Amino acid sequence: MIKFFRKIRQNLLSENKFSKYLIYAIGEIILVVVGILIALSINNWNESKKMNKEIVSLSKSIINELGDDITAFDRAIILNDSVLNTSAVIFDSISKTKSGNVRKLLFLNSRYWNFRPNNAAYKSSISSGFLPNYDDSLEIKIINYYEKRYTVLKIAALDQTHYARKVSDLLINEFPNYELSDEVYNMRALEIIVKDHVFNTIWVSNFSTGSLQQAMKETKEQAEQLIVSLEQLTE
Repeated sequence: MIKFFRKIRQNLLSENKFSKYLIYAIGEIILVVVGILIALSINNWNESKKMNKEIVSLSKSIINELGDDITAFDRAIILNDSVLNTSAVIFDSISKTKSGNVRKLLFLNSRYWNFRPNNAAYKSSISSGFLPNYDDSLEIKIINYYEKRYTVLKIAALDQTHYARKVSDLLINEFPNYELSDEVYNMRALEIIVKDHVFNTIWVSNFSTGSLQQAMKETKEQAEQLIVSLEQLTE
């Protein structure tokens, strides 16, 4: 009987010991899990911080390029305005058979704007696959600017260049010698301008400049809006 009670006592002690070990093991597991979660949290925080720095850096680069675009647009808009204004004077001269310096007016109509993509930061973000890290709506705005607006602008600029060069060819091949006095040049030039192919070329050139002007103003407006959105990320 005594042996029986001793055995029961040993079993109870063993079960109590096992329970303690079990609790200890569970505690160890919980500590390990908590440690892993903390480590993951810290790692995610570091990655998020690194990502934010990269987004801020890219945003500043794109903002700088957009600012350069706007500066270029402002200069070109002034040039285009002068071309459109001189075209109006030329067409008015035809009906009134008088004008100021037609030679100068025609020369302005032969000027054009060269489109130069200013998109190094954007291209870098595309090649690196970083652009999708932006918010979806902002990513779409950036892509639309550099892919769609740039395409519209490029086509309009090429169109203006094409017809401006045609005007330049007319000046070289059909208009009077530049060495003539303004009065004589005006008189002879106005006789040439009324010819259908000459008038049509100047008119189409004027129209293409107007189309470019509109495209440029719309692109500038979109650039300004995009800068506002990107600046919010750099604050």
